[in-house]
Amino acid sequence: MTATNRSYPDISFVETDTEAIVNALIQSYEKFTGRTLYPADPARLFILWVADIIVQERVNIDFSAKQNVPRYAEGEYLDSLAELFKDTYRLEPEKAKTTLRYTLSIKLDTATVIPAGTRATPDGDVVFATLQDLTGGPVVRRRGGGMHAGGRNRERLCSGANQTGG
Repeated sequence: MTATNRSYPDISFVETDTEAIVNALIQSYEKFTGRTLYPADPARLFILWVADIIVQERVNIDFSAKQNVPRYAEGEYLDSLAELFKDTYRLEPEKAKTTLRYTLSIKLDTATVIPAGTRATPDGDVVFATLQDLTGGPVVRRRGGGMHAGGRNRERLCSGANQTGG
């Protein structure tokens, strides 16, 4: 199965732009009554109050409608969408795990311990921490010029777990 990168347009089910709704209400009122509404006109103030209620209701309608679309659905709404598919459920959140590679900036002649809980970040936003003490031995030259870290636990030198979020 190949992953397809799709970009979907943002959707809105109802107009929620306050200015557009206010303008439509005022224009309709002026058309029906044949009079122009000025900023302090009591009828205009009443229309602004009604428009505020209409906008709030439309935001609720738009939110509710979007909860029927998986990419917008949240929480229990997302869980309820799984009812469309037999035995489908949302996975519980878990901490992320990754492989970290520690590189020493200088050559050491003795083993080095990286303590459990040492934090590392690829971007300053997501933070990972080592799960256990890690021991990396001195740098040893292999035949053919390649380098590797000697000592025990070198294969675990890269374990980590996400310390942010759920």
